[in-house]
Amino acid sequence: MDELFRYSFVELIKSNKDESIFISVPLTAFEFGKKKLSVSPLKSKIQLDIIILNYFGVTQFIDINKGLKPKVERFFKGIAINIRQNRENLNKFLPILEFVSRKFPDGWRMLSKIYYELHNIPKAIESLQNYVSDHRVEVKEKIVTWELLAKLYSLYNDYTGEAQSLVEMCNIEEISINDLNNAVNSLMILFKEKKTNFKKEETFILLNSVAEKMSKNIGSVEFTTADLTELAWVYLHLGKREKAKSFVKMALNRDSRHPHALNLAKKLNININNYFSPT
Repeated sequence: MDELFRYSFVELIKSNKDESIFISVPLTAFEFGKKKLSVSPLKSKIQLDIIILNYFGVTQFIDINKGLKPKVERFFKGIAINIRQNRENLNKFLPILEFVSRKFPDGWRMLSKIYYELHNIPKAIESLQNYVSDHRVEVKEKIVTWELLAKLYSLYNDYTGEAQSLVEMCNIEEISINDLNNAVNSLMILFKEKKTNFKKEETFILLNSVAEKMSKNIGSVEFTTADLTELAWVYLHLGKREKAKSFVKMALNRDSRHPHALNLAKKLNININNYFSPT
C-alpha cells in the first residue's frame, strides 16, 4: 500500500471521526488496474477478495468523516446474512472476521452475536472475552459487556463463569449504583443457591471485594433498605458479623418492619424493640 501511495496509484484520506485511513483510487489508476486485472493469473482470486470487500459497501467522501464503525457494522451484517443462508460459510469468513475484530474491537461483539444466532454459546462467550480484554474499549461498554457475558454463562449453565463476570462488572470504578446493586443481587442468588464451583477462600475474596465496593458508596449515594440488607447479608456470609450488624441497624432505622432486616436482626441477635416506633 505504501508503494501504491508513493506512485500515486492511491490516495490515503484520514477520517476526522476516528483517524481511520480510507483508500481512494483515482480514475486513471482504476482504469490501469482494470487492464492489469484482465490478464492477471490471480484474477479469480482477486475477484473473490472483491466480493468480500463489497460487504463494506460503497464509500463516498461524505462517508469518510463518519469513521470506520458504520462500514464495519455493514460488513458484519452482510456476512451475517450470508451465514444465515448457509452456515458452512462461517469457516470461510471467520479468518477475515477475526482479523477485522483485532483491528476494530466492536467486531468481537458483532461476531459474538453471529455465534449466538448459530447457538454456539461458548464461541459467543469467547468473542466477548476478547472484546472486554481490549484496552481500547470504553469503560461503559465493558460494564454492559460483562453483564451480557454473565447472561451467556447462565444460558450455558456455567454459573462459576457467571459469578466471575458479575464480580468483574462490580469492580469497575465507574459502575452506577443501580447496576452495582443489580449485579450484587444476582451474585448473592448464585452463592445462596451454591451453584458455583469456587472454593471457600475464592468465595471470600470475590465477595469481600464486592462488599467493600458497595460500602464505599454509603453516604455518597442513596441506598434503599433492601440494598442495606443485601450488603449486611454479604458481610454475614463473609463472617464479618459486626459489619453486618451495622448495616442491619441502618436498615432498621430506615424501615423497622422490613422483613429481610428483621430476619437478619434475629440471626445477629439485634434487639429489634429499639427500632420499633409507636403506631
